[in-house]
Amino acid sequence: MGAVWSPSGGPDLGAAGVAVARADAGRRPRGEERSTVLADPPPFLPLRSVGPGTVLDGGFDVLRFRLGRMVGLAATLYVPLLLVQFLLELGDGLVTDPGSGAGSTPFVVLALGASGTGAGLVFVLLNQVALSLLGLAAGFQVAAWLEGQDPSYGTTLRYLLRRSWVALVVVLLAAAVRVPFLCLSVLGWWLADAFLFTVSSAAGAEGLGPWAALRATFRRVRHALGFAMVVSLGSLAVSVVLRTALWVGPLALVSVAVPSGLVAVLVARLGALVLLVTEPLVACIAARAWLELRCRTEGYDLERWRDAR
Repeated sequence: MGAVWSPSGGPDLGAAGVAVARADAGRRPRGEERSTVLADPPPFLPLRSVGPGTVLDGGFDVLRFRLGRMVGLAATLYVPLLLVQFLLELGDGLVTDPGSGAGSTPFVVLALGASGTGAGLVFVLLNQVALSLLGLAAGFQVAAWLEGQDPSYGTTLRYLLRRSWVALVVVLLAAAVRVPFLCLSVLGWWLADAFLFTVSSAAGAEGLGPWAALRATFRRVRHALGFAMVVSLGSLAVSVVLRTALWVGPLALVSVAVPSGLVAVLVARLGALVLLVTEPLVACIAARAWLELRCRTEGYDLERWRDAR
C-alpha cells in the first residue's frame, strides 16, 4: 500500500489507515458545492520555486492531469460561439460564396469572429470572456487540488456560472489597462500581457473580485517582472505553434490538394476546434504561473512546508 499524499505538499506516511471522526461532518449547508477527495497528488507538488521553462511544462502537466474536464469546459464555452459564427456567415453567404475569401485567413476569423457580419468586435469580446472563464476554471481547480479536493466538471461549471461577471469585468479592466501600455508599441503589449496574464487565475483560485485580483497580480508581477514576461511570451509562442501545426498547416495542405474555396472555408471552420486544446492549455499555464508567482513573492511554498511541519 502506497503512502497517502498530503495536501501540504508531500507524502503523509503517518496517515495510512488512520480514521478521523468529526462531529461537524454531517449535512452540508444548502448551496455548498460537492467535491470529491483528490486521489492522486497534482503534478506541481511538492511546491518549490522553479523557472519559466518548468512553469510552461507544468501547464502541460496541469492540462493532462484533468484533460477531459478542461477540454469539456472549453467545448461548453467555445462550441456555441463557433456555431453562432458559422450560422451568421452562412446567413451572409460567406460560406457558400467561394469568392468571398472568408476562409483564406483563419487567424483573422479566429480573432474577429464573423467577419463581414458587423459582429466582429462582439466575437472578440466573447472569445476573450471565454478565455477568462477558462482561466477562472483552471485557477479554481488548482486551488482545490492544493486542498486535496477534486471538483467535478459540474461543480466547476456552476462556479463559472456564478462568477461569469468576474470574467467579463476582468476583460474590460484588461482592455483599459492595455491602452496606455500600447503607446510603447510591441514592448508595451508585452509588458501589459505580463501583468495581466494571471489575473483570471488569481480570481478563480483565491475567490477575488476583478479589481482585487488585478491589484494582487500587479503586486506580485512587480516583484517578478522578468519571470512574468518570459512566461507570457512563452505561452504565446506555444499557442501559435500549436495553432499553426493543427490548423493552418492542414488548411494549407487541403487548399493545395483541393483547390476549392468552399472546402477551404469548411476546413477552416472545423480547424477552429483547435481552440478546445490551445485555450485550456493557455489557462493551465496561467494557473501554474499564478502558483509560481505566489511562491516567488509571498513564500507560499514555505508557508505550506511550515504548516506541514
